[in-house]
Amino acid sequence: VAALLEHSKEVGWRKKREIEAENYSVQSALFTLAFLAIAFLSSIWWDVSSDWEWVENNRFALRLWGTAFAAVYVGVSIERSSFFKKLWDFGFTKIVASIAVSALLIFSTGKASSLISSVFGVDAAIFPFTRAFISGMLAFQYSSPLLVVVGFFALLHAFDIIGYIKSKFSSDYIYDFPPWGSIIFLILAVVVLAASWLWIARDFTEEEFPAKIYRLAHLLDFNTNHACANIQKGVSVVFVGSDHSKVLVDTNTIQTDNVESFVNKNFSSSVAIPKKFFYITCSPDIRMQ
Repeated sequence: VAALLEHSKEVGWRKKREIEAENYSVQSALFTLAFLAIAFLSSIWWDVSSDWEWVENNRFALRLWGTAFAAVYVGVSIERSSFFKKLWDFGFTKIVASIAVSALLIFSTGKASSLISSVFGVDAAIFPFTRAFISGMLAFQYSSPLLVVVGFFALLHAFDIIGYIKSKFSSDYIYDFPPWGSIIFLILAVVVLAASWLWIARDFTEEEFPAKIYRLAHLLDFNTNHACANIQKGVSVVFVGSDHSKVLVDTNTIQTDNVESFVNKNFSSSVAIPKKFFYITCSPDIRMQ
């Protein structure tokens, strides 16, 4: 009996050490992610010299990656909360979430197809990469009400910080250390909420989508390398149909130099979308056969 009790105690201690090691590993990963997010986001204040021209040229991309890291940190932190852990233990929660995500993706894809067709006047199926990208952006836009959850958890962490500040002036001191986790979460949550609001309210509005679709199509689906003898070399085309016998032609040359010129409204909206596009038969160049 004593041996069994000793073995049971040993198993209990082993499981406890494994749980503590796993929690430590997750916490270390989260703090590393938070450090990267804050470091990248702080690039807006970096005073770089000519030797760091790369940083200046990629400042917007760094801030974008910082926001992405912040979003991952906030999302994982919320997912690790006991509230979501308990909810996710139920199969019905998973079923409802799966149905909701499927419906969101289907609706976003349909809306993306409609927007692309309104720009080019043809079936959006000939722009598969553009449609996939726009569908993702629309899915994010339609799921933006869920950011209320981020705001709610940010408020809870703010109360924790306020409690720590109040405890400094009270005899009932209950904090051994400052609530760094709450401080980091609140900062990164504010960044995620501010960036999301900016993108939805300014950079990715309904009026801005046509210009972004036009830029994306030239970047992802249009091609200047074609074998059509009746079309000038260097002209952008999109092949239509499985036999590639017809092409959609756009004589404009659109240059998207970096991420900022696509995301930022001030740059992306400067493109002039043609009123109509040419839809012609491609005559194969026999020299390339």
